[in-house]
Amino acid sequence: ALGFRNSPISYEIRVRPDGFPVVEILRPTEELEINGDETLSLEYSARDDFGIQEVSLVVSVGARQEKLPILKEGNKRLIARERFNWELGKLALREGEEALYHLEALDNDTISGPKLGTSRALRLRLRNLKGEHQKVADMIHDLSNQMVGLLADHLEAPLSSEKESSRPLETADKNLDQRLHEMMKRIEEVMERSEKDRLSDFATWSDLEALKRNLQFTKDGLLRQKEQASSPEEKTKLDDEISSELERMSLLTEEISKRLKSQEMAASAQDLMKSQERLLDSLDRLKSGDKNLDAILKEISQLANLLASLQQNLSQLASRLPDEFTNNDAVRGLSFSEMFSTLEEIRKKLMQGDIEGAMQLARELFNQMASMVAALQNAQQSAMSSTMGRMQGEMMRSTSELQQILREQQEILVETEGINKKGLGEREDVLKEKLDRFLTKAQEELARLAELFPDEEREGGEGPQGNQLDEATLNHLVKNMISRLLKKDFPAFAEIMEMAQRELGKKRAPQQEQKGKRAEASLQGLRADLEALLEEPLAALKGEEKKGLRDLSQREGVLKERTQDLHEKLNSLFQLFPSLDPQIAKNIQEAGSAMGKAQGRLGELDAKGAVPPEREALERLSQSQQQMQTAMQQLAQRGQLGNMAVSRLLRMGRFLPSGMLVPLPGMPEFPQFDVEGGITGLDMERFRLPGKEDYKVPRSFREEILEALKQGVPSQLKEQIESYFKNLSE
Repeated sequence: ALGFRNSPISYEIRVRPDGFPVVEILRPTEELEINGDETLSLEYSARDDFGIQEVSLVVSVGARQEKLPILKEGNKRLIARERFNWELGKLALREGEEALYHLEALDNDTISGPKLGTSRALRLRLRNLKGEHQKVADMIHDLSNQMVGLLADHLEAPLSSEKESSRPLETADKNLDQRLHEMMKRIEEVMERSEKDRLSDFATWSDLEALKRNLQFTKDGLLRQKEQASSPEEKTKLDDEISSELERMSLLTEEISKRLKSQEMAASAQDLMKSQERLLDSLDRLKSGDKNLDAILKEISQLANLLASLQQNLSQLASRLPDEFTNNDAVRGLSFSEMFSTLEEIRKKLMQGDIEGAMQLARELFNQMASMVAALQNAQQSAMSSTMGRMQGEMMRSTSELQQILREQQEILVETEGINKKGLGEREDVLKEKLDRFLTKAQEELARLAELFPDEEREGGEGPQGNQLDEATLNHLVKNMISRLLKKDFPAFAEIMEMAQRELGKKRAPQQEQKGKRAEASLQGLRADLEALLEEPLAALKGEEKKGLRDLSQREGVLKERTQDLHEKLNSLFQLFPSLDPQIAKNIQEAGSAMGKAQGRLGELDAKGAVPPEREALERLSQSQQQMQTAMQQLAQRGQLGNMAVSRLLRMGRFLPSGMLVPLPGMPEFPQFDVEGGITGLDMERFRLPGKEDYKVPRSFREEILEALKQGVPSQLKEQIESYFKNLSE
């Protein structure tokens, strides 16, 4: 009203430009060397004022780049810590390749467009798988040499029959025990290494397990028996068995080494095949203008060197390869000269500028190399399957023979026990009257002893000292004897009687002297009557029973010969297939010895004495049967899983639909199976459909498109093209 008005208040507004999102890799923090098939746990954090819209993992492998969204359509301003499980197997890294990876984060800026923030880059390097596998192969080759040296040293050791060499012999045995222990530790190291080696197969691992088991048998079985042997003849026999086992183990390590060498040859051929595939790809790129000639000529030179190296290895290392591999018709028929000639022709065609002709020759070379790879792989698999097939066939025949021997031994034991029980029954009938008289007399005597030594309460609560006769204790023992007698438990009766006699042997008081002498005489009389009763001879065998025992003796003798033949056959078989369990043959040998004892007893018409060795023979045969069944299962498993990488097998295991893990026989403990992941596992990895930026058009194709545009639109297609663009605009 007076013409005054308030001065406006000024506010200063400063616009701060939006910053870029910040994303960091928290773990891992350094470059890693990987196997290529594990799962890497990535931990990261990100922050932005507008909020994080998307986080992606960007991986570069050579010229190839992949982008994996790991967080999408988010709106958080701060991601403190997140984890992403990255399956590295999907990278498909090859030997010598590296992967460079970093994280990218997009914010939610809708005004000036989302901004991109990147983390620092880290590197993944593929471990030298061939180098790791070569170390395993070298360790196995060293094992083979050590086994040969161990065998040679044992054969040169002093003989057990030389009395003057007893001390050096003990030293040699201790030295052998120590070296066997060191060898087993070395095998464990090789097995642990093979479990981490992606190129070592299950056949190698199982053979190493068999080698360790057989060395354990030699160390804890044969060598301990030799130490406990009393006669020089027995020591010499065990010496021979130890030498035989060491020879078998030397053959086994040599076989493992040879098989690895054949696998190396097949792998070299596979690498050669991959190089040829890259050559075809390079020729195709040369045709489109994306590759220069010098690089392709260099690839051809490298391919020729690989081919020459493979040819040289096949010729020079023939002695270190399995016979089934080197003698295979397909391997002997390989023509390296044709492949060298084709490579030279390809080089000439390229120098002349004839790319089409070079590609045609390259395709022919590809077919030749594919045939070579197939031949080497088939030879390697044929060598393995041939050995396994023969081994399984021989084991099946031996198992069938063992089953028949086991059945026959069971029948002999049943008939022997029948004759023995019949004799015992007749003996019991004869002894029944004597037994009744003994029981009546013993009960009367023991009742008088119980009255003679009453169980009275002691005045003052103090009993006799420990070295004095205690009447209450003796009364208790006598009553126990009566109880055992009523149950006809004669072994327990005799045991308690002995305790009572020891009690009577203690220091006696003057008033106990007369009673003690009477009790001693009574117990001695009962013991004599019991022993006479138990030692009553069997009734005389009838003519039919004697004939039956002689027939059983003859059958046992025939069965013993069959068992010995089976033992010799298995010994020969184990020399050919040294990975088999030596305890099988050992049990069969001991079963044959027990059969010999049983045959002697049956020949003497002693049915009772023949039963224990017959039972021992049956038990040994049963153990061998179980061990042979286990060996057959292991052979079948080795045949099915032999070529599978043991590192993959130990991770995978065998799962039932219920989710329960079923461990394979003889395998290490498997990791816990996640039931919710299903039988084959669930893939929860995020993915995105490829866009136009993911495909790079070849330069020649782009040039053709541009050239076509210069020439104008074909008249017959002009109307269709105009209609197409009109529809797009509408």
